This record gives sequence, C-alpha cells and structure tokens, in this order.
Amino acid sequence: MKASIYNQYLWLINTIYSAGQITLPELDEKWAHSNYNLKGENHYGARRFLRHRDDIVDLFGIVIECDKRTGNVYYIANKEVMKEDHLRKWLLNSFAVHAILHESEPLRHRILFEDIPSGHMYLLPIIEAMRDNRKMEMSYQAYSRNEATTLEFSPYCLKVFKQRWYVVGFSSAHQSVRIFALDRILSLAAMDDTFNLPKDFVADNYFRGYFGVIRDIDTKPQTIRIKVEAMTANYLRSLPLHSSQKEIEHTEKYAVFEYMVAPTYDFIQELRMQGANLEVLAPADLRELFKQEAKKAFNNYR
Repeated sequence: MKASIYNQYLWLINTIYSAGQITLPELDEKWAHSNYNLKGENHYGARRFLRHRDDIVDLFGIVIECDKRTGNVYYIANKEVMKEDHLRKWLLNSFAVHAILHESEPLRHRILFEDIPSGHMYLLPIIEAMRDNRKMEMSYQAYSRNEATTLEFSPYCLKVFKQRWYVVGFSSAHQSVRIFALDRILSLAAMDDTFNLPKDFVADNYFRGYFGVIRDIDTKPQTIRIKVEAMTANYLRSLPLHSSQKEIEHTEKYAVFEYMVAPTYDFIQELRMQGANLEVLAPADLRELFKQEAKKAFNNYR
C-alpha cells in the first residue's frame, strides 16, 4: 500500500476528529484546500469516503458513523480508543503536526525538531509483511561489524525508542528472536515464504520488565529504588521512566521511586543522566556500581 493512501486515511481521521462532526460537503471543501490533495481534486468524493471509512475500521479500529438524526453528519463513534491506544495517539499526533506544518509553510524555520536517523522508509514494508505474515530478507550492518550480513527474519512487532525504530523478529540465522535497528538496514524485501506468529508472543509482554530495546534474558526484572531531589521528582511524575514506576515516599526536598525492571545498560544509562540529583537506594549491587562511578568522577576532578 502506498504511503499516500495512508496519509489520506490519517487526514480523514484527523479532520473528522478535529471537527467533532462534519458533512461530506464540508469534507470536500477541506480536501480541496489540503496540501495532501496532490492532484488538486475538488471533491474527496462519497465513494472514496465510504471505502476509506471501511479501511480505517480494519486498520486502526476507529469507527466513523453517521448521525442518524440528521443523516448527513459524520463523527468518530469511539473516540476513547484514540486516547487510550499509544499507537493511535502517536500516529494522529505525528500526522497533526505534519499537517500543521504543511498548512503553515512560513513557520517551518521557527519549529525545531530532533534529527531522526534514517530507516523510516522501511516502516511500511515491514508493517505490510507483519500483516501478511511474510518473511523478509534483509541486508543489515550492526555497529559491531565491519561488513553487512544478509539474513532472513520473520517480523513480529515494531518498537520506537529514543527517536529510533526497531523491528523484533525471528532470525533464521540465529534461530532466535532478535531486535534490529531500522537505521542499520541497508536493504529489505518481502519474500514469498510465510510464517506463523507464535501464539504466546505478545509484544507488550515481550518487553515487560525491561527498559528500552535491550532485553537480556540473563538480567531479570527486580525491585529498584531511587531517591531524587524535588525538581527531578516533578519531571519523573510527569514522564515516568518505566510503566512500573511507583512513588513510595514524598517530602518537600526529595522523593523515592520504585521500579520493577531489569537493570540493563539502557536503564542504567537513563539513571546516570540524572547525575548528582539521583541516589540509588536498592539493590545493593547497583548502588555499589553508582557509588564507585561517583568516586571515579570525583577523582577525575581532584
């Protein structure tokens, strides 16, 4: 499926969601002035609208219904799924920003974004392969290797972390589930061979108890407690480090948070970013690690 079709789906969802309710003539008018209307069409068209409405239910689970009292006003019947589902929120928020930039070209130089590594061009083919349960052949060059390797894998799920996209899948070469960064892919193509997604594979469960994209089976989730100063605590309340975060102590000067997460490299790095504003309380071995690192840092400035 072409990216332009996905854009039309997202444009339709975003337009109806933003309007609350809309008639087909009003939809036609908005489409006629939209920058996503690449062919300069005067109408979105009732036939296209009905076809895309059905596709949107299948792809996103978003239901667009007609108000039976008026017979000509359309609205999103299950808005709650757009607020509760992280993927839907990400898609619509990203598209909404993209649409605003399209409509406000003079403001582009006043809106700054983080640079996102390449790899996003592989999102659509991977999603289509996941949908059709098709294996893929990939040329991949890891940072640890001087040369690229070609391998077959079965894409199970996609995950975004720290502005990078990753695909999780079964690697035939490794005979195990592996995680690949999309920006390290050199080429990618769907194969005729298909695969069966394991019945016990659930994306959320696969990463539960882990932070980021490092899932080390030798490092098990455990209780981790940290103490942070009041200002840092405010940031953690608004943007938790992990879904298991619990605040177990709160004073005017500091707060204590508890996590059930594996102390992998990704999570330890996240804690290190807080510097002197954070103290690891438990477990003892992680506290000792931070203690020794603090001593080394102190000695570097003596």
